[in-house]
Amino acid sequence: MNKIVLLALVLIGSFQLAYAETNNDITFKQVQNVQLNCKGFGELTASEYQYDEEFSFIRLVDDKKNTYYLPFIGGNTAYLYGDTMSGLTFSTDHGDLSKKSFLDKKEWSDQGKENILSYDCVPLKKKK
Repeated sequence: MNKIVLLALVLIGSFQLAYAETNNDITFKQVQNVQLNCKGFGELTASEYQYDEEFSFIRLVDDKKNTYYLPFIGGNTAYLYGDTMSGLTFSTDHGDLSKKSFLDKKEWSDQGKENILSYDCVPLKKKK
């Protein structure tokens, strides 16, 4: 299985896309309604949005009914970082969101690939 790093790019305008980066530079569009099969986590399904005063979230539920939150900023822009050792870690350019039901307090810069963790994760086809 290829090592894949997911990173949603901040794009100004109505088209804000997520991409998956691998050795082959495989891409897919929009984190919303995309299923991810991540080693150590089972299948993660973007099942619904959850909102609060400042941020919106996609709620991911794995095959063991564990729940993870994927933050969206600017309405549609997500940052997802993680590895199979420490669990999923989320960060945005607004700073660490670990106090909002996140698994880890680590913060990762979105400036440069050296700051992004790799993990075994395969994007599955979008839900219809």
